[in-house]
Amino acid sequence: MTDRPDWIEERLQSNPQNKLSQTHVVDIMLAADRPFFSITQLKTRIKPDVDRETIRNRLDELREQEIVREEPYQQKLYYIDYPESKWPLSPTDRQILAGVPRIGTINPFELYTFRDGRLTDIAVRSGLYLSIGLFFLGGFMSALDVPGPITTDHELITAAMTLIAFVLLLAFVQMLVDRIRNAIQLAPLGESSTDN
Repeated sequence: MTDRPDWIEERLQSNPQNKLSQTHVVDIMLAADRPFFSITQLKTRIKPDVDRETIRNRLDELREQEIVREEPYQQKLYYIDYPESKWPLSPTDRQILAGVPRIGTINPFELYTFRDGRLTDIAVRSGLYLSIGLFFLGGFMSALDVPGPITTDHELITAAMTLIAFVLLLAFVQMLVDRIRNAIQLAPLGESSTDN
């Protein structure tokens, strides 16, 4: 059992007809070693007979009571809104939420299998910046007739266009994979629930 701060205790409401209480959701969030949760992450920690819609209802109630806040990201993330914090998230938590991995921490397997959309975003942005650089370098060499290590400056422009096509394909595949994953995660939502 987690010690709940007094400000949370004062705001919690109890409804014996709900199969999932606000208290249970808050206790799970307080006890965990992570600052924020998606509904899927909360569902794995809550008893298995509680559906996603019920969890969403409790989170909406907690949000209205100003216990929990919601942060839009690739999916909605929820966290305890501590009143003593000047910002909704501490700088460290905001960095985690932004999820920009350092180059040294990038796992190529996760990139190639599209497990982490943030890595694909980095690859797409980097590819676009590089292709723009190649395109302008090729145009500059062509305009000033500057000799370079490549036989023609048109090869730079061709490389830039090829890279743009590749990163756009990469972005499209990531979007497709994300939609398939979301469809699989949302599939149980069709089940009816007796809890409001």
